[in-house]
This record gives sequence, structure tokens and C-alpha cells, in this order.
Amino acid sequence: MAIETRQPSVRVEKESNGKRKQDEQKVVSLFVENIPEKCTGRNEVYSALLSRLELKDYLFFRVHGALAERLAGCGGVLRTKDGILRALFSGPVEEISLSFAFLAAVKIALVMFRETGWVGKVSLVLELDCKVVLNWLENPLQCPQKWWVHLVEIGRLACKLNHVKFQYISRSENLVAFELAMNGLHRQDFFTAWW
Repeated sequence: MAIETRQPSVRVEKESNGKRKQDEQKVVSLFVENIPEKCTGRNEVYSALLSRLELKDYLFFRVHGALAERLAGCGGVLRTKDGILRALFSGPVEEISLSFAFLAAVKIALVMFRETGWVGKVSLVLELDCKVVLNWLENPLQCPQKWWVHLVEIGRLACKLNHVKFQYISRSENLVAFELAMNGLHRQDFFTAWW
């Protein structure tokens, strides 16, 4: 009899741990939603708080921007931690600037991640090799004012997703995204695919 009473209590404890994590995540989301968007570090607060609620699996979205001969493009590739390809995009960018091309790539990657149905199932690690844009994501007020609208949109998208982490990756590790960005320079319209 003592064994039978212990087994259900263990089960209840496991269920309550899962419920507790869901409740913690809701609290974090509500907390972050009430931080004014002008507040610097809003995304860092969100990421830091959610990092405690670790999800088991991650997807890695590597993005890149490209600039050549008055043309700009961006590209990205979404992979599992095992390297299995899940999505990719390539296309032109409206403003002729390498930094803006990277910023556009980040925004498109977040939109695609949301549309692919992975939200709530896995965490997203967004990797890029542009330290300038990574700095803007951490310190939004350092971004040129003409691009603040895009940075605010990136912040809103990141807040709607469960867990997003931005990190630096070397260019040599980001060659597929680079090739997609270079291909995007000469495209007339955007190409996106996921499965």
C-alpha cells in the first residue's frame, strides 16, 4: 500500500512541474508585455527570463545579408541541431545597405519561424555574423533612427515567440546563408520554402 500511494504522488509532482513551467512562461510573457517598447534591454530581459524555462529542442536559423553593385539581398536557412534542413529563404532587400540586409534577414527569419508551426514546440537560436546588427538587437538605441521601425517589429516578433536567442556565428560557418543572400541579390521576388 505504501508503494501505491507514493507512485501517484510522483506522477502528480511531474505533472505539476510541467504546469509550473507553463505558468512561469505565462508570467514572463505578461511581465515583458508590460515593459514599454522604448525600454532598452526589453528583449534581453525576455531572453534572460525565458532561458530559465529551457525547452528541450532548438532550431537554428542562420541568416546573412549581401551587398554588391547597388544591389542588396538576404538569405537564411533553418536547421535542426542534427543539421536537418527545415526551411530557407532568399530574396532582394529594398534598401541598399549591408546592415539593413542583415536586419531584414533577421525579421524574415522570425516571420518564417512563426509561420512554419514550430512556435511553442522548440526554441529558436538565430545566428548571424554581423556584430553591428547583433549590437542593435541588444542596444536598440544604437540603431540608425531610420530603421527603428524594423527593429521594433523584430522585438514584437521575438516577444511573440516562445524563446529566441540571437548569437554570433563565424562567416565560415554561415556559408549556406551567405550563398542564399548572394542569390537574393539578383532575384526579382522573394523565395521561401519550408517542410
